[in-house]
Amino acid sequence: MKASDYIAIGIRLFSIAIYILAFQRALLLPEVIMFGTIDGMSASKSYIIISAIVPVLFATALWMFPSITAKFIVRRETDKELNPINPLEFSIVIIAGLGLYLLFYSLSDTLYWLTILSISEPNNYASNWASIGSQSKAAIIATGLETIMSITLIFKSKTISRLIFKVAR
Repeated sequence: MKASDYIAIGIRLFSIAIYILAFQRALLLPEVIMFGTIDGMSASKSYIIISAIVPVLFATALWMFPSITAKFIVRRETDKELNPINPLEFSIVIIAGLGLYLLFYSLSDTLYWLTILSISEPNNYASNWASIGSQSKAAIIATGLETIMSITLIFKSKTISRLIFKVAR
């Protein structure tokens, strides 16, 4: 198996995790459609529907095309047969897997904060930002940084792995 094959397996597992996240979001749909609220707070029907459908579409694309997606992560020069796996290639796979793991949680946090902002005051995110507390603002900023870091881990796993190996020697 090649490094891209291992990453393709990780992408498939990631898509399963996204399906689970989408299912959790879809559980809000009946209450929002029938009552227009989530736990008594008014909520936008279109936002909740979109936040349930978009992850399903994204997970479906990842599930259908894991090899194509993996080839964007692992370059051709490092994508060789992995009979005895090279430590550099193994670390690329581990770092990309860590990035996928972190991306799953950062996406769920992003959906959470978007839902909170959507529920607070429909269609006016600027006033919502001013009305939330400092701890919530810090959590939103941390979620944004977590998303950026996880995407960096995924797409720069080769560079990070080489840097780790240079520092270790």
